[in-house]
This record gives sequence, C-alpha cells and structure tokens, in this order.
Amino acid sequence: PSTVSRAISGKGRIGSETRDRILAYIQENNYHPNAAAQSLAQSRTYNIALVLPEIKTLAEMPFFQTCMYAVAESAQLSGYDMIVINGNGTDTTSLKRLLLNRKVDGVILSRTYRNDVYSKLLNEAGLPFVTIGQLEDGEAVQIDHDHKEACKELTNLLIAKGNKQIAYLGASMEQMVN
Repeated sequence: PSTVSRAISGKGRIGSETRDRILAYIQENNYHPNAAAQSLAQSRTYNIALVLPEIKTLAEMPFFQTCMYAVAESAQLSGYDMIVINGNGTDTTSLKRLLLNRKVDGVILSRTYRNDVYSKLLNEAGLPFVTIGQLEDGEAVQIDHDHKEACKELTNLLIAKGNKQIAYLGASMEQMVN
C-alpha cells in the first residue's frame, strides 16, 4: 500500500519502472482513490455549507436562489461541493451535525440575525465562515451593500414619480437586513 501511495502522490522514493507499472494498472482498471480516506488524511472535506433561510422564503425571494447558484458554481470551479442547510435563524441542529461530523471546511451564512446563533456556533467551533449581510460583532468576513442608502434612493425615486403615500413592509426585525 505504501508503494502505491507513493506512486500516486509522486512523493517519496520509488523506482520509475515500479511507478510506471502502478500508474498503468491504475489507468487500465479505472482506479480512483477513496475520497473519504483522502479527506481524512488531508483534514479537508472539500465541502462548503450554505445556510439558506427556510423553504418558504426561498420561494418568495429569488435573491437567495441566485446566491445558491453563484456559490455552487464558484465551489465547483474550486474543486468543492456545496451542502445546503435550511434554517430559520434559531435552529442550529443541522449545522451542529455538520460540524460534529467534520463534513465541511467552511460555511456561508446567507442571512444574518441580531444575536446570530449560527455565527456564535461557528466562532466557537473555529470554522471559517462568511456572511451575506451584516453581523453585529463585525468579526466575520461580510459581503454586504449599503441598505440605508439603497432605501433612501428608492424612496426618492418613488417621490419623484409623484407617489405621496409610501409604506414600508418588512419581515422580522431580528433579521439584520429587512
């Protein structure tokens, strides 16, 4: 086994004739190394988790579908797979299971909350993560835009079009972006 391992990895001492015979056998028999064994040896899973809002929100807000497609495409280009978790902002059961079983190398939080339980869990676990949206503590890498300025521009546009009665309809105030 160690000779085969050295032939595949190209590391360590192995004769060129032996290496060529092993590589020829591998090609003839369409052999592929066990991905689970490799990830254990390398301490990497080549998986990224994307935490999306609950299913009903996904149907109502195509923004999250667009994010999911973009993450999947980027992950694939980098040799990673994406694991999708649906959450409601308070239930960390699925994320805890992934962390406990060491199934991901990093996490993307697609929605952030005040007193965010996901970010607290990830910080405690020491797993790298990024957010789409703001966090109160500001310690994570955050991808965001200027919501206040965007709302101001939208309101000015409505006023400029002659609208005099403008209402704001939002969701839970526990969400950082609403």
